[in-house]
Amino acid sequence: MSDTAADFDRLTAILAGRGLPAGTLTETEWDRLVALAARHDVAPLLYATLEQRAFRVPPAVGDALRKAYLASAARSLCLSHELRQVLTSLKAARIPVIVLKGACLAESVYEDIALRPMGDADLLVRRSDVASALETLQGTGHVPAAPLDAAAEQTINDSAALSRPGGMRIDLHWTVVTPRYHGPFGEGDLEGLWARANPWTVAGVPVLILSPTDLLLHLCMHASVFHRFGELMLRSFLDMARVADRHRGTIEWDQFCARANRWGIANGVHLALRLATEWTDLAVPESALAALEADSVDEGTVEWARLKVLNGASPGMESEAVRLFGGAGLRDHARLLRVAADPFLGFARRVRREPGNAWRGLRGYTVRLMGTLVREGSAAWKLVRRDQSSAADARREARLREYLGWR
Repeated sequence: MSDTAADFDRLTAILAGRGLPAGTLTETEWDRLVALAARHDVAPLLYATLEQRAFRVPPAVGDALRKAYLASAARSLCLSHELRQVLTSLKAARIPVIVLKGACLAESVYEDIALRPMGDADLLVRRSDVASALETLQGTGHVPAAPLDAAAEQTINDSAALSRPGGMRIDLHWTVVTPRYHGPFGEGDLEGLWARANPWTVAGVPVLILSPTDLLLHLCMHASVFHRFGELMLRSFLDMARVADRHRGTIEWDQFCARANRWGIANGVHLALRLATEWTDLAVPESALAALEADSVDEGTVEWARLKVLNGASPGMESEAVRLFGGAGLRDHARLLRVAADPFLGFARRVRREPGNAWRGLRGYTVRLMGTLVREGSAAWKLVRRDQSSAADARREARLREYLGWR
């Protein structure tokens, strides 16, 4: 076992309450553990856990973790103040908002904003409110990196990112499943999330948050269907465990499974829960696991998902080009070209409907295209050249994508 894997096991054992005799760790191992906790954004939680369980640690380690906790508290307070301004503006504009992920979890689940750091705020609005919400956010100084055409954007993305200098990023969502995932999740399912949402107060402003059952399901969806276990941290799986513990007895596991099956995400949800039960104290009823209509998965694919979380995805693994290494035929290759062309086709359709917006749409599309080329060009070139290491990872990623339902 590598040092990183051993450190990861130690970290998960402490945070899950499985215990770890502190005297068995050397000072070097403690230093590595603290660095790993920082990388997975759980250093404040590690500090609180060690304090609560009266673990004895080297003084330097205790000081480092305490500073991480205080720094998280200070940053979270600043972000909470900015989020309050944003939510107040949206409320004044009469735009209903469901607060997702970090901002919701910090207050409703962790009950200490220092324990659940957040780098941005994820807000869900109805499709009919997207244009008004974008206008309202720009009024608070949050602007997109490139010009946005609200209608065209919704055909290829699930959200738009806005930010202001020195401030937090706002991810404005209009759905919880990316349009690039061709599952059966529809507008009726989205409206169901709104109907079941609960009132809550975030950053001092009355808003909505997902029901406990939908909240846990969304976290599983986000890790598997959206991120495909890439660009994730241990924190995401601790979120699942905290939600299940905080809402023990109120999560409707039968509805959780029924929605996962109906939305075509049972494979991803099952794999997310499997990893969460390995790494945290999450307890999932056996009846729920049995009710998920998930296909069997080979251990190589499970191990690849583990490695993506532990080490981060290999460069280029988020590119659609990895599907070329999954044994796809001509039909799949043609579909891949169509997926790559979707942004341009969406822009073309928009221009035909509203010629007056042509230049704004073309400018936004050009910025997006250049960003994609810069971000994925080098990795895609390695794949085209059949770099052996990259190709091996791409084959494993292609199998994971197929299991998760990405077509």
